[in-house]
Amino acid sequence: KPGRGEVQLVHHSNTEECILVLEGELEVVVAGEPYHLETGDTIYFEGVLLERIIPKGEQMVRYLSVITPPIF
Repeated sequence: KPGRGEVQLVHHSNTEECILVLEGELEVVVAGEPYHLETGDTIYFEGVLLERIIPKGEQMVRYLSVITPPIF
């Protein structure tokens, strides 16, 4: 939800990750670089480089995170 702080991260080495924003806005920080994502935007990165995911804006945020290889 907006204004609720950061998304808790679980770090794993040797993964590749992709985030697709389904609704709302996110700030994703990868290797020290912030990326502002809106509905329909995607970002792809090495999992170990992910630092923060922060909901932005006034509406609920929904996103899909795909991680390979499977870690769960």
